[in-house]
Amino acid sequence: MQSLSNPATTLVSFTMDIPSFTVAAGGVIAWLLLLWISRLRRKSLPFPPGPAGYPLIGYVHTPADPIWKTYREWSQKYNSNIVGYKILGTNIIIANTIEVANELLERRSAIYSDRSTVGMTMAYELVGLRWTAALAPVGQYWREARKLLQQTFSPQLSRRYRPVQAAAIRRLLCNLLKDPLQFRDHTRYMTGEIIVRGSYGIDVQEKNDPYIAAAERVVCIANEILVPGKWLVDVLPILKYLPEWMPGAGFKRQARLWHRDSVAMTDNPFNAIKDHDDLPQYCAARLMLENIDRNAEDAENLTMLDHIKDSLATVYSAGSDTTTSILDTFILAMALSPDIQREAQEDVDRVCEGRLPDYSDYGKIPYVDALVRECLRWRPPVPLAVPHMVTQDDVYNGYFIPAKSVIFPNIKAMLLDPDNYPEPEQFKPTRFLVKSGSTSGPDMVLDTSVSDPSNIVFGFGRRACPGRWFAYDSLWMAFASILATFDILPVKDENGRPVPPRDGCKGNFITHPEEFVCNIKPRSAKHKVLVTAAAAAAAASDI
Repeated sequence: MQSLSNPATTLVSFTMDIPSFTVAAGGVIAWLLLLWISRLRRKSLPFPPGPAGYPLIGYVHTPADPIWKTYREWSQKYNSNIVGYKILGTNIIIANTIEVANELLERRSAIYSDRSTVGMTMAYELVGLRWTAALAPVGQYWREARKLLQQTFSPQLSRRYRPVQAAAIRRLLCNLLKDPLQFRDHTRYMTGEIIVRGSYGIDVQEKNDPYIAAAERVVCIANEILVPGKWLVDVLPILKYLPEWMPGAGFKRQARLWHRDSVAMTDNPFNAIKDHDDLPQYCAARLMLENIDRNAEDAENLTMLDHIKDSLATVYSAGSDTTTSILDTFILAMALSPDIQREAQEDVDRVCEGRLPDYSDYGKIPYVDALVRECLRWRPPVPLAVPHMVTQDDVYNGYFIPAKSVIFPNIKAMLLDPDNYPEPEQFKPTRFLVKSGSTSGPDMVLDTSVSDPSNIVFGFGRRACPGRWFAYDSLWMAFASILATFDILPVKDENGRPVPPRDGCKGNFITHPEEFVCNIKPRSAKHKVLVTAAAAAAAASDI
């Protein structure tokens, strides 16, 4: 028979536990008090310095163009490498140096990786660009898309796209030979071919390909709608409820047309290949779809198919225009810098004399790597990156950063920082090179002590571009192949004197060199034959 506890013993035991309970409760109270004091102390710290605004509405002026330059001038004015301002209840913070961006967006990426939909009404809701992982807020959708892209475009798997890249670049060389004055069209088409074939495995037409044309329209749309402060509906989201027929609602009619283009870009190429079982080995769609039952109708499977469709479209939207911008910058730089071009050609010839470069030469031509880095640094295609959002209160360098603050990495200001890159306005690829001391290999090798611009241009932390290795491979091969076969020279006036090409930037979210002319011609008759043969081989291949 079970014995009953002695009530007196129980009472004594409970009484003896009272001091322990008191200590524990006191500890909890003390911890809560310290947390409250800490939060009060944090909120008493100053917001990063910046221009004063008006009561309640804040700083409502649009910073002067170029915005990145205005933000850099604010750092100089307020003597701070982090600046901020407030507009309509939103805190805007600018990271103007590599050190700030690395500390906040890399080391504290757990809380600095969200995206804000504030100021994105036109893009995210009306035009419907919510499908792109680059703009998606942190959540299940973003995590699935990010996982797909990271797996498909990892440093190792990115190598599987190299045959597609090499074939497209061979065709670029042939197009430059046939019609050098249209080099900008050729570089844009080459980039589109690489991404469409690499993503979907679709053979593109030589001209006027519908998939490339649809994607280019959406890229142009993104450049129009991702400019901070350009659309009033981004500042006053309530305007999205205006009927289209009302005066002043033209933005809604435009958004409806752009939304149609957005849907066409995501749906058409995916619908063309989603039921194919014989997709090429080299395409990303095959990798993403190989473990999916494409005929299943359950909600989970349909959701995954949507994630795959959106991820493939994200590859083009994020990579095509930026890659084209860098290629055009390279051509401009070569036309402006004949001495640098000759040095680069000598390094290419040292390895590839009598043939075109291939990916087995990767790492053996340091001058080409230095050129890629310098083009990324000198004219980054996205001067002011897509902003991050912090998810909780934080403190940096004595400044209070409230939760939900929007943080812009000022990429161009970082890459023109003379403390990291002396004479930053000069195009000087040798800043990334150092004497090798070797008697058998190249005279110069990459200087690892100089900050690599690709660690900045392709973004920070969990929002860094997962296709950076894919993009770098395309750039490296295009630079090396053009240097191996062509001279890029200024045009000459009626007196035979060289006329330097126009040097400037245009564009809003993504920038490009201004329109310029140059003379692109084969380095010799032998190089002309080399281009023709390589283009014929590319046309005959099954890539």
